[in-house]
Parts: sequence; structure tokens; C-alpha cells
Amino acid sequence: MSFEFLIEMGWKSALVAVLALGVGLALKSRSAEDRAAMLRLAVGLILLLPLISLLAPGLEIQNPLPTQPSAQVAYDMTVASANLPATPAVQAAPAAANDMPPLLADPEWLVLGLYLVGLLALGLRLFSGYVTLQRWTWAAEEVVSPVWRKALESARIVAGDRRGTRLLLSDSVPAPLSWGWAQPVILIDQETFARPEDADAVLAHELAHVVRGDWVALMLSRLAVAFFWFNPLVWWLDREMIQQSEEAADAKAVADVEPAHYAQTLMSCIMHSRSGMVPANSIRPSRNGLSRRIYAVLDGRERAIRSGSRWTLAAMIGCAAFAAPLAALELTAPEPPEAPDAASASRTVTIVTHDGHAIPPLPPIPPVFDKDSEAAIKRADAEARKADAKVRIVMKDLDKNLAHSIQAEVQAATAAALAEGARARADAANHRQIAMAQAAAHGEAASARAIAATAQAAARKGLAEGAKGMEQGARDLDNGARNLRREADRLRSASYREDHIAKARRDGHTVTHQELIDAIPKMREGAERMEDSADTMRRQARDMREGR
Repeated sequence: MSFEFLIEMGWKSALVAVLALGVGLALKSRSAEDRAAMLRLAVGLILLLPLISLLAPGLEIQNPLPTQPSAQVAYDMTVASANLPATPAVQAAPAAANDMPPLLADPEWLVLGLYLVGLLALGLRLFSGYVTLQRWTWAAEEVVSPVWRKALESARIVAGDRRGTRLLLSDSVPAPLSWGWAQPVILIDQETFARPEDADAVLAHELAHVVRGDWVALMLSRLAVAFFWFNPLVWWLDREMIQQSEEAADAKAVADVEPAHYAQTLMSCIMHSRSGMVPANSIRPSRNGLSRRIYAVLDGRERAIRSGSRWTLAAMIGCAAFAAPLAALELTAPEPPEAPDAASASRTVTIVTHDGHAIPPLPPIPPVFDKDSEAAIKRADAEARKADAKVRIVMKDLDKNLAHSIQAEVQAATAAALAEGARARADAANHRQIAMAQAAAHGEAASARAIAATAQAAARKGLAEGAKGMEQGARDLDNGARNLRREADRLRSASYREDHIAKARRDGHTVTHQELIDAIPKMREGAERMEDSADTMRRQARDMREGR
């Protein structure tokens, strides 16, 4: 792997991620399952970028960025004198050898080393999470509770699970989660196991993950983050894909679970679960994604949208058609401009003797060559030797008394020319590096500001919408509590109970006065629980609006 290949993978993965996130935003009116499928495709394309770039035939396109030609410096210096003696030509001293160590002389090795350190750290974290899942599964026990077993069988039938997903009880898992492909497993914690009323909602959600194959998609997304950890857009793509997968599993589960009860289960999971992050799918929402998920569950529009539309298919085909040639794209540098010859130099060095004879002009300062161009350096040395021979022949007939004078002047002229060339070469390199650094810094700052502004706006909007949905859910719970209390008060009347008994008899059931009287305190207790849940949801909504 080279530094140039790393840079190439960086901007290519950024383009694919931006395209996928933009298309996912454009598919906002479609189902969460469609959006999750689009983001899954983008993750797969990003993982295939290195293979396509290395194996597919390259599509060469000239780099549109301009390149600066080598600096060409010429000088105009006329020396008029009498009795000029012959003087040997002056040869510039070679540059001092660079004794700096290779790693410090070439910072690309430091960048590659930093990349490998980040890749190794994230790879070890992913592997450690997988080993933790295996250890939890081996230490877990099979759930034998009749309530949970009945809910599991019902959820498997509804979800269409044919792989025999196992339900295990663990003392270590922070919240209910599912993982595995060939032999999937659902692990629940002791706190969740103690709430059998949430069994239908929890198992419906986790089996939706199993049937959709979300764990495999999650692992591939985490691999993409490990390989492209230096690209913040890939991290953003990973978070958005996980969020859309959770919303798709919610939509599938709410089809068979009452929405208000499902929203309450989400609240219970986040309030009673422990902190911890492992590479697995879990019903426990994140703090940032809680409002979006509850709003989608209570809103109801998500359940009315069918997945698999033609627009979604067209968007996925378009994304793949864009990414494939992008991976094979190769930017080639333009041909460098030809250096001007000696005849084109506008300023030359001319020396005139006392009798009017002109010494042939010195050759122009050779162009600035790259340090690795050995052939160019050899040509420059050959030209210098030719000029030295010409000067020796012409200077042979000059007055020897002024030999030292002409020698000093020629030395000064040559030294000045070489110094000016070195300064021009250094200025050109510095200006080029400064311009590139300023352009990169400006682009990164603008991108960071845009991403931060978008994220802040989305967070504010999501919190406001989530708070609105939770307040509506609280109002629904209050209405349900009032209806329960009203029904409990009516059951105190003997005539009202007689009407219930008669209606039950017509439906083929038998109900007694005592059974209806015994149900009154239970109904009041249920109303109190609903009111407590409503108060909790209102507090959560207030915290969301205040940004806490």
C-alpha cells in the first residue's frame, strides 16, 4: 500500500458515502427498509473500492489541477573592461548530502504507519466484540419461561424465521440483542426477563433483525469503518445505516404489536439497560436515535409505506453504476512543459574586452530539475563543461595582469546566478506547498462547518419531532387511563354489570358479578401505571426540547 493509494481510496470512499447519504435523504418518503437497503449497498461498494481499483482496467483521466513548471532564471550582465585575462570557469559546489533518516525525510511513511495503527486498533476492537458475544452465548441458559417461549413461537411464525433462532438468558448482556447468521441467537438480560409484558415487543424486534440479516450488514459496516477510519463520512454512513436498520425492524415489529406499548418498551429498555457496545443488533435505542424511533412508531405513516419501490431500485442501480467506474478511475498528471532553449533566453551574460572583442555569451542557467532526475543533471554537467572549454579558449589571449580581476567578476556572476536559481527553486516549492495546504485547509474547514451545521439542524429537528410524538403518546396514555377509571366506576353499578353479563352471554361467555367487581381494582391499577408512563414520556419530551 502506498500513500497515493491511500489518498485515492479516501476521496473515492468520500464520494460514494456522500452519494449514498444524499440518495437516502431523497428517499425520505420511502420506507426505512428501502433506505437501509440503499445504505447497505453503499457500504458494500466502499469495501469493494480497493479490489476494483487494483483488478479492473484503469480509466485514465488527466488531472485537472494545474502543475507549475520548473523555474527558469536568466540574467543580463554586461562587463566592459580592458585587458581582461583568461580565467578558468567556475563550477558550482555540489549540494550537501542529506543525512536525515528515511522515515523523517519522507513523512509519507509516518502517515502510512498512523493508518496501520488505526486499522489495527479498530480491527482488534471488532474482534474483541465478537469474542465477547461468543463468550456470553456459551455462558447463557435456555429460556424455559412459558410466557417467553409462547412469545418466541408467535414471533417466529409472524417474522417467517426458518433457522430456529434460540432464546437465551444471560447475566452479562447490557440489553436484549441478536447476532449470528447460520445459527442466530437472541440474548436477553435479567432486567428484561423480569418484564414478561415486554416479551412480544422485544422478540418481534430482534427476530425482524434476524430475518433481515442485519447482523451481517452491521459487521460489514464496521469493517468499512476499520479500513476507512480516516474518513468521517464513512463513520456517518455507518451510524445512519444502523439507525435505518433499527427503524426498519421497528416498522416490522409494530405490525403485530400495539404502537403505544412498543414505544413504552423502547423507553423501558433505555431506562433499565446497562451501558455497553458490542457488534450486535439490539432493541435498546441510542440516546440520539430514541426520538426518531419513537416518533416513527407513534406516527404510523411508516407502516403504511410499502418497501421495494421502483424509485428505490433505480436509485440503487444508479449508485452502483456511479461507484464501479469511479473505483477504476485513475488521475494522470499532465505532460510537463518543455524548458526554453538557450536562444529564447532574453537576458545573457556578455563580456567585452578593451579591443572590442566580445566573449561568447555564457550559456543560460539550466532549468531547475527534480532531485531524482539523474539524466537531466548529467546533461547540465555536460553543458557546463562545454562552456568551460569555450571560455578557456577565448580567455587565452587576454592580458594576464587582470586575470584575477576577471576571475573574481566571473565567479561573482556565476555565484549570484546559482544563488538566485536556488532561491527561485525554493520559493516555487514553498509557494506550491503553501497554496496546496491553504486549499486543503479551506476545503476541510468548509466541509467540517457544513457537516456540523447539517448535523446540528438534523439533531434539533429530530429532538423537536421526537418530543412532539412523545407528548402525543402521553396524551393517548392519559386518555386510556381516564377510560379505564370511567369503566371501573361504571362497574360499581349492578345494572351496568347486568348489561355486561347479558352481552357476554350473547357472545357465548360466562361472567359473574363477583368477577366484574374483582376487576375494578385491577383496572384502577392499570390506569395508574398508564398515568405514570405518561408522566415519564412528558419528562423525556421536555428534556428533548431543552436539548438534554
